[in-house]
Amino acid sequence: MTDEPWYQNVSMPVLLRHARRTYGDAMRAELVREGYDDIPASGLYVIGSLALGRAGVPIGQLVRDLGITKQGAGQLVDTLVTRGYVQRTPDESDRRQLIVTLTERGRAAAKTQMAARTAIDAALLAVIGEADLERSRRALAALIDLGRRSAAGEKFMSENGRFTDQPPKGAAFRRRAMSGTLFEDVDLSEARFVDVALQSAKFQNVNMTGVSIDDANITGLTICGHDVQALIRDHEAGAASADASGDGSQSAVDKTIPSGNESARAFLPSKEFGTSKAFYEAIGFTKLLDSDVAIFSIGATAVILTRHYQKDWAENCMMQLMVDDLDAWWKRIETLDLTTSFGIPAPKPPAIQPWGLRVGYLVDPAGVLWHIAQRRAGSGAD
Repeated sequence: MTDEPWYQNVSMPVLLRHARRTYGDAMRAELVREGYDDIPASGLYVIGSLALGRAGVPIGQLVRDLGITKQGAGQLVDTLVTRGYVQRTPDESDRRQLIVTLTERGRAAAKTQMAARTAIDAALLAVIGEADLERSRRALAALIDLGRRSAAGEKFMSENGRFTDQPPKGAAFRRRAMSGTLFEDVDLSEARFVDVALQSAKFQNVNMTGVSIDDANITGLTICGHDVQALIRDHEAGAASADASGDGSQSAVDKTIPSGNESARAFLPSKEFGTSKAFYEAIGFTKLLDSDVAIFSIGATAVILTRHYQKDWAENCMMQLMVDDLDAWWKRIETLDLTTSFGIPAPKPPAIQPWGLRVGYLVDPAGVLWHIAQRRAGSGAD
């Protein structure tokens, strides 16, 4: 027999996993009791994070925080939006980007989740005392810091400033002084250098596929013996010279417009990605791709449905669909009861318009107005 505590022979990752489960089970049970039984597993993190003073979280941040793919994050947010916990809104600092914020239902669920977490905190404090609880926090913070330093590539630097080991694919180097560093015989594929001092750094025999360098000081930076700033200046000078010459020296091949099976595809917004996808499949489009965007085809054309939504863009976006039998199309649309299924305005039946086309009007869930028009016999424009 031994008096050794049971946890001495249990690995730290296993202890951490079961400790996290204690919190997760308590929060899940309380949420179910309060009627919030439809939150997906990772949704607890999103709701809890948004409740802790974060005004909104970009989708990209969720990808990094959760360690999942963009598609996975998009599907998670779609689920939370559909179930009424979060909403997507444009980022005021960058209108091209959407952020995720809590709805009233989401805030209520977060309050329930926080109460359950606080109860576990109190129970743990009663068992181990304030001093041990503080030591536990410090230990976990140190472990997190180790992970952050590893992700930043710090453990791969030697004392003399030579990069000597292989970083993980996609390693991120942020706000670091790496002046004069020699990167040699290493794989830096998809690495990111952000706000890094790279003056006089040298890259020799390095795989730089997909490397990005943003807001970095690259004075004296050389890659395979070539001065990067000089290469940039030469490229810019050559481009300016070509633009200014206008002497007709471009070859006949360069002036030839390629021709084949080219196809123009419009990008469409979606307020709720899953709802819009279901709408387009319901009215007869064929889904060719379902990923960060969805591509739908109809006849010989296609559209690209995005996860982005801006009210002005959506409500001023119009599409035209030319069909051979508008009456058959409209009969089918009327049988779908789209207003009930998708909450859209009632479709406007076909009528002759002043410009000569017979057109019916249909609005998608994001507000895009579709002109469904009868193709006229003998009209090349149709």
